[in-house]
Amino acid sequence: MADREFITREEAQRLMAEAAEKGAEKGARKLLQDLGIDRHDWREQQADMRYLRDMRQGSEQVKRWGTRAAVMAFVTGFGWLLLQGIRQFIRANWG
Repeated sequence: MADREFITREEAQRLMAEAAEKGAEKGARKLLQDLGIDRHDWREQQADMRYLRDMRQGSEQVKRWGTRAAVMAFVTGFGWLLLQGIRQFIRANWG
């Protein structure tokens, strides 16, 4: 029978940890590449993400102001209509 070499539990764990780390690194590299992100120029990517966040927050703010303006226009129109109705009522009855 041929002599077999056995490895210790610690060595097997070390080899598995190294393999897992290499696999994770390779997977992360492929994911970044598939997303079109240059892993060597991460500051540029960070700046792009910051710009996108600022754009999103700006558009959300415009939406909030637009909603507020629409509500104010409705309330103002309703108030004007109510005031005109009261004026006509007063003119018809006491005017």
